[in-house]
Amino acid sequence: MVEKRYKRDRERPTGRPGRADGTLGMGKDVRKMPYQKYVYSRINWLNKSDSPITPLGKTNLNKMDSAIYNIVENLDVVQSNLSSGKFDKADAGKVIVGMPSWNASTGILSFQFYDGTTFQVDFNVEKIPVSFTMDSAGVITMTTSDGTQWTANIGDVVPDYTFDDSETIAFAKGYDWDTSQYSQIDAYGYGPPDNWAASENKDRVYLDRSSGIAYACAYDGKKYFLATAQLQRAGKNVRICGEVRKGSITGEHLRPDYLADVSAQAGNAAASANAASDSADDADFDAKLSQSYAVGGSGVRQGEDSDNAKKYKELCQDIYDNFQQSGNVTGVKGAEEDAFRHGNVNITPENIGAFSAQKGNALENAINKISADLGAICCDAVNVTIPNHDAELIFIKLGKRCLVMARHHVKGAAWDTASSGIYIPAEYRPGSTKYLSGTKYAIVLYDSGVIGLWGEAGADLWESGTVVYSVN
Repeated sequence: MVEKRYKRDRERPTGRPGRADGTLGMGKDVRKMPYQKYVYSRINWLNKSDSPITPLGKTNLNKMDSAIYNIVENLDVVQSNLSSGKFDKADAGKVIVGMPSWNASTGILSFQFYDGTTFQVDFNVEKIPVSFTMDSAGVITMTTSDGTQWTANIGDVVPDYTFDDSETIAFAKGYDWDTSQYSQIDAYGYGPPDNWAASENKDRVYLDRSSGIAYACAYDGKKYFLATAQLQRAGKNVRICGEVRKGSITGEHLRPDYLADVSAQAGNAAASANAASDSADDADFDAKLSQSYAVGGSGVRQGEDSDNAKKYKELCQDIYDNFQQSGNVTGVKGAEEDAFRHGNVNITPENIGAFSAQKGNALENAINKISADLGAICCDAVNVTIPNHDAELIFIKLGKRCLVMARHHVKGAAWDTASSGIYIPAEYRPGSTKYLSGTKYAIVLYDSGVIGLWGEAGADLWESGTVVYSVN
């Protein structure tokens, strides 16, 4: 009945509109057709008795039939579009509804879906560490919010280094200290200064790296004043220093060629000492011989008590007096004089060619001083191992004069020994800065006891040098 009701004379549908294959009866695929809006103008039917303008003919009926057809066609299009683009109920069930809920005590975040199911995310806040402790053995204990404890022994992964002293090397432990209150630290060491204040004639500051005590020495021209101050640690660095024990270096610690040089120098020094001793003996004999000819009483010459310049002077004076009284003396001169003198003439040992007692005494004093200096010969050695440099220095002191011989291995840029706590022994320090001769790169000896070693990047050579100076 419905199909007959909408039947058109010129177009009969082959199938029911909106069938399962998505086509209308005339073969159109509604899934590919766009929706169109139609404007329908009503006919406003009138009864024939009222007016003949709306006849019940094919024109008005086809107009109505066309409108009904377009409505059916667009309904099919709308249905197809809604079916392809609708939100499936099964998918809609997993839509999150409302705000997620957070449980601060358990750390669980909960989500609720449209279908009533829930989903949870556990952040394990109970496993978050809330405290750390570490004992003296280096064991760290970590406690989480649920009371669980975890431990880690970092002491097992840090090796324990032990430094053993030897017969030649002694180790000392020191630290970095806050020296901001001092404009300059003149010397560093491990332990109190050894006769340090008494060996310097100027204001200086010495820092004991082990204890952090600064020793400030002030000199007023007559005596020293030594004050101390305890410094504070600066950082956590620990310094380990190895120092050569005084007097521990023997021939076995030196290279054979260097030991040969030292032996040769020592032999030369001994020969010079023997020569000086012989010269002292000769000078002593000469002094006594001079005394014998001047005044006698030396015991080195027979008849010297009467055969001397003093006796001849007395004899000449007697002769002069006698001649003076007789009036026949015209002038007097000694054997070493060129002209005669008149009047009261004083004849000295120099006038007759003999040593005076004053010169004899001066010569004897000089000889005694040489003998005393020869008895004060001493020596020491310093081995230096610092960044970029190795050096060996031999100090030989005779009285107040010091000979220094050094061999220097240059391996890089300039450096000095202050940072390593290595210094020239106090009794061998120069009165002013000295440079060793015969070297390409300077070896500098400072009056503070610091040894400066010059060089340049990429250098690698051995060189030797010497210098002689007066000690403080």
